[in-house]
Amino acid sequence: MQNLTQPAPYQGSTRSSFTAPKSVSLVALPKLQIACVFIGLALSMFVPFDGSAFTVLITAAILLGGLPHGAFDIHVAAQRTKMRPIGLFLYLGFYVGLLFATVGVWFAFPDVALVTFFAISVAHFREDWSHLSGMESWSLGAAPLCTLALFHRDEVRVILEAMASPMAAQIIVGALLVAALPTLWVSGVTLFAGIWRWRDQHAAAFLLLLASLPLLPVLLGFFLFFCVFHSPRHLVALRRELDHIATPRFIAWGLALSALALALSLLLPSSAFDSGSERVVGAFQLLAALLIPHHFAPKVFSAMLIKLRPLC
Repeated sequence: MQNLTQPAPYQGSTRSSFTAPKSVSLVALPKLQIACVFIGLALSMFVPFDGSAFTVLITAAILLGGLPHGAFDIHVAAQRTKMRPIGLFLYLGFYVGLLFATVGVWFAFPDVALVTFFAISVAHFREDWSHLSGMESWSLGAAPLCTLALFHRDEVRVILEAMASPMAAQIIVGALLVAALPTLWVSGVTLFAGIWRWRDQHAAAFLLLLASLPLLPVLLGFFLFFCVFHSPRHLVALRRELDHIATPRFIAWGLALSALALALSLLLPSSAFDSGSERVVGAFQLLAALLIPHHFAPKVFSAMLIKLRPLC
């Protein structure tokens, strides 16, 4: 029975520790990412991004564009483990249980939930670079968050304070600022090495994103990172792995669950700190609630499968 966490999405070849596996989608992806960054920079120069209408629009875009790569977790579990229906039922129950437990923590201990969310986010984002060494992958996973905190400190703090408390916001922003210089140094050296030695377009696109984040509004910058860089790489890997699912059904399923998640974000505990901005709080709380089962369920349930194998 295959481990639920395998295969890793982007393992590098032995020839190059930087280059991701080649496919038509992955080859085209960095070109699309570079185009999106330039479009974002152009829009930020001519379009006002400080109104409530923009806040609601970009929040919906973050959820609709970023959540589809987590909508297929149960499909991946079924594909990798070949579990019987009882096993999939147990996995789904475990997944939903983690989700409700996380929501409960947000209600009861928002400060703990927020700090934990950021720590796990970095661990999750580093998996985009799992083919690199530990220091390099951790730095690249944290680099966008550190950049946003470094150049948009007040905006980031306001959002975090609304999600939990000023103390938790101060802890997170302070940690990101302390880590910013070494993180961005290691990330820059790693990306330049990928560009110089292997002409890696993924490295070039990500370096352009990091250089653009100081110039972009904070929500637009996060949207580009989460929805244009992080989520599509996972979707490309998922599409290859779940090639038995017809493309229209694949797209419809991802968008449907993302739309459901967008509706659920209206129910999470959020504090209004500006017109329309309470939706930002609900959206990020939803991302935090879904991150825990998305990140941990495959890892934990894989270990459980060893004991449950006769049943599942």
